[in-house]
Amino acid sequence: MILLFKILNFILIFPIFILIKIISPFFLIRWHEIPTERIGHLALESELYLCEKNSRINTPDKRFLDIFFPGKKISNNFLLKMYSKKFFVFPRFIIAPLCRMSRELSKILKIEDVHEIGNNTTGSYDSLNLFDQNKAFLHFTKQEIDYGDNILNKFKVDTKKKIVLLILRDHSYMKKEFPNADISYYDFRNFDINLFIPSVNRLIDLGYFVIRAGKYAEKEMPINSENFLDYPFCDFKSEFMDIYLPYKSFFCISSGTGLQEVAKIFRKKLVQLEVTLAGLATHSKDYLIMNKNLINKKNGKRLSLKETVRTGAHLFMESSQFDEANIIIKDNTAEEILDITNEIHLFANGQNYYSKKDEDLQKKFKSIFPKETKWHHGKMHGNLKANYSIDFLRKNEDWLN
Repeated sequence: MILLFKILNFILIFPIFILIKIISPFFLIRWHEIPTERIGHLALESELYLCEKNSRINTPDKRFLDIFFPGKKISNNFLLKMYSKKFFVFPRFIIAPLCRMSRELSKILKIEDVHEIGNNTTGSYDSLNLFDQNKAFLHFTKQEIDYGDNILNKFKVDTKKKIVLLILRDHSYMKKEFPNADISYYDFRNFDINLFIPSVNRLIDLGYFVIRAGKYAEKEMPINSENFLDYPFCDFKSEFMDIYLPYKSFFCISSGTGLQEVAKIFRKKLVQLEVTLAGLATHSKDYLIMNKNLINKKNGKRLSLKETVRTGAHLFMESSQFDEANIIIKDNTAEEILDITNEIHLFANGQNYYSKKDEDLQKKFKSIFPKETKWHHGKMHGNLKANYSIDFLRKNEDWLN
C-alpha cells in the first residue's frame, strides 16, 4: 500500500517538478523543511528566516516564491499555524517529494540545487544580530489575547500583575516526546529546581506573578503562594497556552531549553543560564547571561574564563568531554541565581544600576569571550550585545584574569 502511494505520488508530482524547472530562470520556486520536531528550532529558525528575508539576506536576485513543509513530527501546531500566516506552509507529502527530486537531480548533474532554500545563513544562531534589527513578526489577535487572559483568570492568575515566566530544563520533555532517544549525555544541562526557590519568592515579594512554564516537568516546585502557578501540572495546558505564556510574560528566566526561543521571538527580556559559554545567547541587548561553574578536578579550583576557552570547555556538548578533561560541572548557587534575578528585575524596569567599573567588567568579559566560535552551519556569535551577570563579575573579578 505504501509503495503504491509513493508511485502515485511520483506520477502526480513529477509533471509539477518539470514545470518548476522550466520556469526557474524567470521565477524561482524554493522549498525547505521546517524543523518542527523541537519547539526551539521551530521558533528560532522560522524567525531567523523572516529576519533574513526582511533584511534581504539569502534572497535570489529574481522573482521567487519560498515554500515550506513540516517535519514528520510537529512540536506545536499552534506556533506552526502562526508562522503559516507569514510564509507558505504546504503539506509534507506534496513538497517533500519535490525536494528529494531536486536534490537527487542536482547530485547526478553535479550542480547547485537552486530550489533548496537551505539553512539560514548562520544556522540556528543570530550571529548577524538580526533580532535587534527586526521587530517581532508574530502577534496574537485581540480575540486570542482575550481568550488567553480568560483562561488565566479562570485559574486565578492575576493578569493585572506583571508575569514572569520560569523555564527550567529537565529530562521530562525528551522522555515523553522521544522515549527511544539516549539523552544521558545531556544530564549536565539540567538544573536543580530548588535553586530557583529564593528567586521565585523574591519575584513574588516584588509584586510579580510567577509561572513555571513547560509542557512537562519531572516534579512540582515546592512554592505555596497564590502568586505562583506550576503550569506543567495544570489542567488547562494546551499548545495555544504553551505559546501564549511567553507572549504574555514581562520577562523570562530560563535554564537553557527550547521554550526560551519562543520568548525570544516575541522579543522578551531574558535571563539565560547555560553550561557552556558558546551556548549563551549573546546576540541581543535584551538578554542577561551566566554559565555554570567549571571546576578543575585535580586542584578543586574554578576555571577562569581564559582557562575555559584554552581547554576548549566553552564548546563541550557532552558530559564525556568534561570527564575526559577532568572538569567538574557545578550548578550556579541559589545566591548567584537570585543575583541575576534581581538584575533582570532592574533591567526590565529600566533602572540604571551600572557603574563605570561595571561597564569595564563587561568590556573585559567580552574581550575574552570566544566570539569566533563556529558550530555546524557557521558562527555562533556576532556582536556581543548581551551582558553577563554583573553581580557575578563584581564578586568574582579573578574569573576574568
